[in-house]
Amino acid sequence: MSGNALYDPRADQTYIPPYDITNSLWEQPIPETYNKEFIQLAFIWSHRVRVRKANKMTLDELKNTGQYSLINRTIKQELISYYKEWDNYYKDIVIDLGEKWQISLGREGLLNSETYKLEEPLSLLKYNTIRINLFKRMIREAEWQLKGIPKLKEKNNDLITALKDEIELL
Repeated sequence: MSGNALYDPRADQTYIPPYDITNSLWEQPIPETYNKEFIQLAFIWSHRVRVRKANKMTLDELKNTGQYSLINRTIKQELISYYKEWDNYYKDIVIDLGEKWQISLGREGLLNSETYKLEEPLSLLKYNTIRINLFKRMIREAEWQLKGIPKLKEKNNDLITALKDEIELL
């Protein structure tokens, strides 16, 4: 791509964990070598970025019922920390990168859905340093979210248990 070496996420201190779960979009193991069909599918779905906003209904409900003021300080701090951590992993930059990616394709008269028709899908990246950079950044942001998911899930489960125990004491 653009005469440079292939992108190695380790240079950005980015670790992309092995993805061995199949899903409805790709029902095979993630390829480790060039796979045209996989690349075409990745380009088609590249605009389907998501930024998840933390659902703070639990916190609001505790405050509305008056129980929040009765909960011990440590749990309150953990709740606040959880929501801050959530916001740290799910940033609006993901949407911005997806839109810039679509704009870069649009300059060549392409929609994401039309990339599947290309004989050589990697031609979208060759010699286009702006698009290469966008793609690298999308990978980095996806990796950051993947890192956060297990942490948030564990913290969520711990908070549920702590809140149940605390409410029983009230």
